[in-house]
Amino acid sequence: ETRAQNTPQNICFSLDLLREQQIDTATTVLGIGKLCSVRRYYMTLARYWPHAKRTCVHGVNYFGVPKSAWWKSDEFRERVFGELAKLELYLSKGDLVEVESF
Repeated sequence: ETRAQNTPQNICFSLDLLREQQIDTATTVLGIGKLCSVRRYYMTLARYWPHAKRTCVHGVNYFGVPKSAWWKSDEFRERVFGELAKLELYLSKGDLVEVESF
């Protein structure tokens, strides 16, 4: 999928491609994206791909510090706090659904 400009579009356009190939009954989903955005990806998948029974989101760490030390990198820390603000905004807009765990 190459048309999306945001995560919900990426999911919706990907589902469209699967429907075109008549394989839109997939119940296992693998998402890959930035480590700092994993929770938002998971919540977005839960909102736009609710029939998925198993969802795994892999976060790519390009920050140069271990995940367990995210606060030691200025960029990583800024991204994490930026994601928190996005979660609140996107939940209020209905683009995300809350999840128990991820």
